[in-house]
Amino acid sequence: MSTKSGTLTIIGLGILLYITGIVFASLRLEEGAKGWVDDQIEIPTECKPAKGSASAGEDADAWWCKAIVDMQDVEKDVAIVKICVNSVLLVASLIGLYAAAMSKACLLLPYIILEFLQLLAFAASIILTVMVMAVYSPGDVEISTTISIGVIGVMVMVILFYLWLCAVSLYQSLKEIQNLGSDQVKIMQFQEEPPYNKFDTGPHNTNAGYDPHMDDYQTLGGADDPPSYRPPSSPRRPVEDAKIEDIVE
Repeated sequence: MSTKSGTLTIIGLGILLYITGIVFASLRLEEGAKGWVDDQIEIPTECKPAKGSASAGEDADAWWCKAIVDMQDVEKDVAIVKICVNSVLLVASLIGLYAAAMSKACLLLPYIILEFLQLLAFAASIILTVMVMAVYSPGDVEISTTISIGVIGVMVMVILFYLWLCAVSLYQSLKEIQNLGSDQVKIMQFQEEPPYNKFDTGPHNTNAGYDPHMDDYQTLGGADDPPSYRPPSSPRRPVEDAKIEDIVE
């Protein structure tokens, strides 16, 4: 694909993902909806708080354990934040889709900036997750699992960064085309100005009637006319040139 077709495809897929994220996050806000965290994420034994006769885990006071425990309580808050973020990204993607289709470089810039910030946030979350798993080993996770998650995260980041560079390349191409068009306009405007020459014969000169080559033109009947040519077969009598003796006399 060209950069334009690739950018249109990438933005179109992003729009579908953002709409899907908004729909699923909205379902989490319904009354009686069961949280996804409760079903999919199990709190490690060392992070479980004290309940009744059961004692708290050994790392229950650690910040990462508190984050995992509180995640189940703030799932609806996370859903609200996700709806807001996805709505902003959706609007930027729609503007970027129009900009890519109509070749508008300036309108494509908000999409590029927001996508870059999203990549930074995604990279930060991957780094934080791998660090917690490698240092604290929640749930006795093996080191091979931590390495696998880190490698998969890096691969996903490379793919997303490559797709982001496609939109950046389109933006740079559009800016170069705009700069080239502005340079041509400047050249045409410069050519419309009167040319400069050493004789100052432009329309702004008061001596515009002066011709630097007027002495090279032949004038009729002048004394300095060059001798006329007479072929030998001509019946006209030859004209004798004036002699110096006649001029002296």
